Amino acid sequence: MLIIKPITNQEANNAVYKWHRHNKPLPDLHIDFCYGLFEYVRDTNAGIGNAELLGVAVVGNPCGRPTGKDRKLILEVRRVCFKPDTVFHKLRRYYTNKVYKNEMSLRTIPVLVQNIDGTQPFAQGNAIPAYKIPSYFLAIAKFYTEQKYINIKTLWTYIQETEDGRYIEEAGYTKDKYVKSRGNGHTAKHRYALQLST
Repeated sequence: MLIIKPITNQEANNAVYKWHRHNKPLPDLHIDFCYGLFEYVRDTNAGIGNAELLGVAVVGNPCGRPTGKDRKLILEVRRVCFKPDTVFHKLRRYYTNKVYKNEMSLRTIPVLVQNIDGTQPFAQGNAIPAYKIPSYFLAIAKFYTEQKYINIKTLWTYIQETEDGRYIEEAGYTKDKYVKSRGNGHTAKHRYALQLST
């Protein structure tokens, strides 16, 4: 199964350094919180298992320098990256290393989500279709932001104009701005926004 839980800035930045195709790690000053996606397989019925980090997200101060009266009520998902060889539809669906016919469908993967403070909620999770794992993981940024703050109104995230933003849209974000290239070393981007319920 999969577990989504808070991680340290250093853990997230280490993964960004190794996995991200075009963005570098962020200084702590720009980071508000980070969380990770882990694949957990329980090796024995005694509950002993191992967890492998498959993805990270970094949420922090917006890089786009927002203006207007709500400029301090915006956070940005600054980095999202997954381990390069991860194939979501091939992830383990099972809680143990043995396969039982009466377990849940192979089409879905159980995903357990810890709270932003690291506590373990009771049965807080879903069985997610494998192809929706990236969008579900991004959507957790809203869940954690709303747990941590009562005043943040909007989440932003950016992708390069050549990238496919489908998983971002599946997470509930809408494209709201095109950012032109500023010359060498700066790629044109699309900005996506998600309005929070606060």
